[in-house]
Amino acid sequence: MSGSRILWGQVSVVLLMIILSWWMATQWVAWKLGFQPQLGQP
Repeated sequence: MSGSRILWGQVSVVLLMIILSWWMATQWVAWKLGFQPQLGQP
């Protein structure tokens, strides 16, 4: 196996984890702010 081979499975898992963590952080902040109407529809 060459050292320059891109492991697309691992790259996609890491990107998915980043996206999910951003989404969860956004939901957590909205929850802590009490889903204020200024935030838009939940």
